[in-house]
Amino acid sequence: MLFHYQRSRRQTARLIALNMLVLLVFYGLLHHLAEAEPQHQQLRDIALYGLIAVELILATALAWMLARPAVFEIRVSDQEFTIVHPTSRLWSFSVNPQDILRLEQTMEILTTDHHQLARRLVLRNGQTFEICRNYPYSVRALYDALKKANPAIELPSNPYYFKKRR
Repeated sequence: MLFHYQRSRRQTARLIALNMLVLLVFYGLLHHLAEAEPQHQQLRDIALYGLIAVELILATALAWMLARPAVFEIRVSDQEFTIVHPTSRLWSFSVNPQDILRLEQTMEILTTDHHQLARRLVLRNGQTFEICRNYPYSVRALYDALKKANPAIELPSNPYYFKKRR
């Protein structure tokens, strides 16, 4: 295996739970520090309502992630480049690295205020696949692994630079 990245909803749920605890600690500190000063009562009340709302939203997200386990995974070997996305068939594919012609990174300018970034895999037969950018995997390590699997692949000079397209 030249490259492997895996991220489960369970891992994300752990981060959400940790954030919920940190919010409670911050509220406890605010309550403790502002307890002696009556002019801060209104701030504590607003913070409490905000805390309750955010904790409910996070608890809902946590329950959803634990009830619907799924995994995002990228694997690169000499014979296979596979991405499995838990919710999108468009971002899920498996190809032989020898069939890859190039990787493109583009920034499509939609309006003066909006643009869309894309990483596309182009095969020798003209078929293209978009590579999901929603997870914190190392793009440089992924590209290095693909280059090891197929030295003929054309890669961007910088894995974090996107060429502008209008």
